[in-house]
Amino acid sequence: MTPVGGYARGKELSGDVDIVVYHSEEERAKTLLDDIMESLQKRGLIAGIMNTTRLSIDSNEHSLHTHGKSHFDRLAKCFFAFNAPSIGVRQVDIIVSPWSVRHCAIIGWTGSKMFERSIRSWCKDKKNWTFTSHGLYERNTGEPIEVKSEKGFFEMLGIPYFDPTLRNA
Repeated sequence: MTPVGGYARGKELSGDVDIVVYHSEEERAKTLLDDIMESLQKRGLIAGIMNTTRLSIDSNEHSLHTHGKSHFDRLAKCFFAFNAPSIGVRQVDIIVSPWSVRHCAIIGWTGSKMFERSIRSWCKDKKNWTFTSHGLYERNTGEPIEVKSEKGFFEMLGIPYFDPTLRNA
């Protein structure tokens, strides 16, 4: 798992804690969120669930590719109130990513919103690619483009690597 969002950007105050979770077995992404939430529930650590979405993936197609104008990802997510014994209730957002697109999920969920918009625009205008938190794709064909690391993503774009602490646009 990797902490993302404002925490990864080094913000002193944040409204929630965002965490991208992944597993080296690609198929495990389909059930991982339910298993995590069930474990937290059994331990009494969930005060309430605000929103849950399921993973939208078909291993036989490029179904994670977003067509049209929407850039919101198709990853499994749960936004909930975490009942932390030491600090009280805090919002936690768990995002589950298939292993193959985990670097995109980490980049896409680290933010900031303006930084993400700029990256998506750069991908579209300079590379003819579509970037979302669930992958990088050729715009014309929808074919996925492998992203091997966070730093590798920036190299692929032909721009310097930006540490998450520098993404507070």
